[in-house]
This record gives sequence, structure tokens and C-alpha cells, in this order.
Amino acid sequence: MGSRLRYMRKKAKLTQKQLADLTDIDICTIKRIESDKVISTLTIYDKIIAALGIDPALIYNDYYKFISSDYSSVIKRLRKDRQLTQKQFGELLNVHLKTILRWEKGTAAPSEDHYEKLKKLIL
Repeated sequence: MGSRLRYMRKKAKLTQKQLADLTDIDICTIKRIESDKVISTLTIYDKIIAALGIDPALIYNDYYKFISSDYSSVIKRLRKDRQLTQKQFGELLNVHLKTILRWEKGTAAPSEDHYEKLKKLIL
């Protein structure tokens, strides 16, 4: 994602400092994001995308689109459609029951690896 943001920033003819000023994000954070040394929050990515004036679909892959959506309802519906308890669903995905609870409440998002497992269940 960082390389795509860097490309779009350069295409917009902005320096990292200018982008940092536009978004009120520290320039060190911009540098780390662009070099893929850090995965930031969606809020920060959204600020950068808005400042660059680009379509989020150019940056977000399926995983980021998923966690930007109402993923908790999707996960809960997926589990219920399969008539599984939260514990059974956790065992199926190899995660703890508390993780499933957090996902369904929307207080934590699945990792990209777990998202891939969820996708396989959907298909």
C-alpha cells in the first residue's frame, strides 16, 4: 500500500512535507507508510487519500475494503449461517473465542491472514 501512496503523491507533484502539512500527519509517519515500515490506521490512510484527491479503490486492497466496512456484521452473519457457536467458529479459524467476540463487536479487526480464511468460508 505504501508504494501505491508514494506513486500517487508523486503523481500529484507533492513532497512528503507538503503531504504531511496537508494532512496534519507527521512527516516521519508519511515516510514510514510510504516505505511500508508501518501499517497505519484507516483514519490516517483516509486523510492521505483525501489530500491526494484519489479514489480509495486505487489504494485499498480487498482486506482494507473489508475492515473499512461493517465487518463485524459480516462475520456474525457468516457464523450464524453456518449454525456455529462463537467457540466453534473460533476453532474453525484457529482463533480464541474472545477474538471472535471482539470481531463481532467491532472492537478488533481480523488480521489479513484471518481475512483470507474468512474469504474461503464465504466462497
